Amino acid sequence: MTGMDAVLARRVAMANETIQTPFHLPRSPSISLTSYFERLCEWFECSDACIVLALVFIDRASVRNSDVLITPQTCHQLLLTSMVLAAKVHDDSYYSMSFYAQVGGTTTERLQDMEMYLLDALDWKLWVKPEEYAMYRDLLLDESWK
Repeated sequence: MTGMDAVLARRVAMANETIQTPFHLPRSPSISLTSYFERLCEWFECSDACIVLALVFIDRASVRNSDVLITPQTCHQLLLTSMVLAAKVHDDSYYSMSFYAQVGGTTTERLQDMEMYLLDALDWKLWVKPEEYAMYRDLLLDESWK
């Protein structure tokens, strides 16, 4: 899949950071969002559908909860958490939270806190209608993001 980092980068540019959530880091990570995304995809071995679902979850959470902002200090952690949640929801097999935390460069406890915060921001509504899925999939495949 392509486009995830571009979509998030645009959202980062639009954000106005004021509120601290579990996703906030004290400073922007030194690893680029593109490299981080590639790392997660390589180690998580999740399906392409998980990437689409992760974007749906990030977008929904930021719309439903004004505290969920996509900024340079939050985008990596939002991506990590949404991909973990997507893998758990969609894929038949997934790894332990400690594995995901290690790959994502955080602690298991922090990842669990972020997961709970994201679930609450989503109001625990994880079902994605086929037409919504198709819209986000097409957004990620759109070559004009590059």
